[in-house]
Amino acid sequence: YWFVLKRGYHAAFTYDSNTSNFMEEQIDLHKEVIDRVTDLSMLRLFETYLEGCPQLILQLYILLGHGQANFSQ
Repeated sequence: YWFVLKRGYHAAFTYDSNTSNFMEEQIDLHKEVIDRVTDLSMLRLFETYLEGCPQLILQLYILLGHGQANFSQ
């Protein structure tokens, strides 16, 4: 998170007027920040899945293991 915030701040608020291809560098910087945010979102998705999956498997094991499942289960 720190690196994304740092690069995002740099992309949003820094301006270097000495470069001749400012727009090209700005687009590359924005793409880099977007890529990092996308990576963080994917990691959060994996984290959520990996937290919920063991609980789901345990619940399925308990329900199917007892053999007394009714319609609502």
